[in-house]
Amino acid sequence: MKDQATLLHHMLRGDLDADALALAWNVPKERLYFYIEAVKGHIREAVEKNYDVSSVLFPSDTFTSLVNEFYRRYPAEHYELNRCASAYRAFIDAMYTQNRFGISNFICELTQLEWAEWEVYATREEIRQPKPDQGFVFNPTLQTLMFSYPVGTFVRAWRHNDGVNTLGEPQPSDETVFVFRHPISLHACTMVASPRMLFVLKMVHDVMTPGDAARCANISTKTVLDLLQEAVDDGWLLCSDTF
Repeated sequence: MKDQATLLHHMLRGDLDADALALAWNVPKERLYFYIEAVKGHIREAVEKNYDVSSVLFPSDTFTSLVNEFYRRYPAEHYELNRCASAYRAFIDAMYTQNRFGISNFICELTQLEWAEWEVYATREEIRQPKPDQGFVFNPTLQTLMFSYPVGTFVRAWRHNDGVNTLGEPQPSDETVFVFRHPISLHACTMVASPRMLFVLKMVHDVMTPGDAARCANISTKTVLDLLQEAVDDGWLLCSDTF
């Protein structure tokens, strides 16, 4: 059985001819073709699920050709189909470099965000409540992504519009996006980082006290404490009172 599974794996990778394998096993070749198409279909579904925004930005025929090329280059190698889609982001970058399928830099950045959302959703990282003497600490699932397009804003608008794209591809504009798993709801969260959030990010990263941060920013200590609490409420920053 193990040898058969190995041969099927090589067939899916394209290393073995399906007709030759069907002849060797004395089975109808149509059965193996059906298996190949079924796996392709599952891979397409995994791509559409994990890259739910970028996948619909392509014309249907183009997306079909794109997925077929992805399958040809990256056959399924993991029993979990979502993991089979992990190489899609690198594949999109490669197709962009080769100027194929009309892929733009925006699409490349969009797929980066979409896969980050999956990684955060699927992470096994344990979110522990900090001890009182630890002060404020980052949520360990936090990913800070810097884009040259307003990717986070686009995704939020697209999903708010029930997946109907009426926006068109946005113009370049730098944007930082936080992706993390909420410590209480455990939902994957995507937030466009505001100047207030970036201020807190730098403050905690640099291990500044609220008083020092207030003096540097020429604001009150109370304002700094309010910003810290806001970040805790959002879920990307933790303190001993988080849970």
